[in-house]
Amino acid sequence: MSIASGSVPARDRRHWANGSAPTFFELLSDSYYPTLSATSVFRIRAVVVDADVLLKEIAAEVKRPGQVVLYAATRLGLLRVYVAKSVPYEVDRNLERVCSETGRDYATARAIWAGWRPFIRVITPPTVIPAEVRHAPLSDLPTAALAHMLGSDLTWSNDTGLQKRGFAKRYPLASALAVRDVGTAETNVHLTLRISSGSLEGLFDLARRGWIAGGPAGQLAIVAALGVLLGYGLARRQEIKIKFADSLPKALAVVSRAIEEATEWYKAVSKDLPPTPVIEMTLSREYQLARILAYAPLPLTPAEIVTRLEWHKVKLTNDEVRLTLESSPVFVCVGRWYWQLGR
Repeated sequence: MSIASGSVPARDRRHWANGSAPTFFELLSDSYYPTLSATSVFRIRAVVVDADVLLKEIAAEVKRPGQVVLYAATRLGLLRVYVAKSVPYEVDRNLERVCSETGRDYATARAIWAGWRPFIRVITPPTVIPAEVRHAPLSDLPTAALAHMLGSDLTWSNDTGLQKRGFAKRYPLASALAVRDVGTAETNVHLTLRISSGSLEGLFDLARRGWIAGGPAGQLAIVAALGVLLGYGLARRQEIKIKFADSLPKALAVVSRAIEEATEWYKAVSKDLPPTPVIEMTLSREYQLARILAYAPLPLTPAEIVTRLEWHKVKLTNDEVRLTLESSPVFVCVGRWYWQLGR
């Protein structure tokens, strides 16, 4: 999907540090940030992934092109995958062996990895390794350090050593599916709200006004309901338009029923979403900033980081934030003013 198709205004930082352009969903999430800062909808979901998960999913994509959820969700920007600096080298080193063991075509796998790599954020390990992870095996230390920084619940690895030590959980397919389904529904909501034709426009404008008054719980319901409505509504647009024009009360009843049904779906699927990193005063400044930037839609200025920290009851000055950004290798400066986590 092109950026233009969603009519999301581009900000003055169009590229990440690795030279790639933001995805449509990243721009979409950024456009909703000012008005939905306290909600969980229209949010980037972030996870740390180990090399073994990437290798397995590359092999799966060779066998089932277009059907591998982790691969697709990452490339669409619905899921942001972070890896330790050593992980891409592990994938390069082991991909041929994995293809040989699984009977997959190596050239195809290389092409898939080359297409996936620009969407994966690589983090240089912090200068000081926390004492809590120093007992991890040397080969697992970089991923364990990231797990400690962003959260073990956000770290996916099939390595039993990392799992047993509490640094990771086994790759949960249900979580990847939830990210895809919720992100798709949220994108549909945005596109639905842009429909401008007669009664449909009035109906969704009503929903938009209800969004503001509904609070987080009500917003989840509207997101789910409009996503479901879009699924069959656009295919039968003219028929629905006539029905809505005939009777607004009946139309609202349809929406009410859809909201009830879709809310149950949304609540159920949201349970499998990766959790948002907890940000609190007890964390080091480096970790506080890392967790803010982990799921920021686009790179942020120090002033923007300060604002987002205030949402979490953490108060820092612009100078304190800037000093932390400049002193840690996990952060990357984009252009002159903006910062992101990893490259």
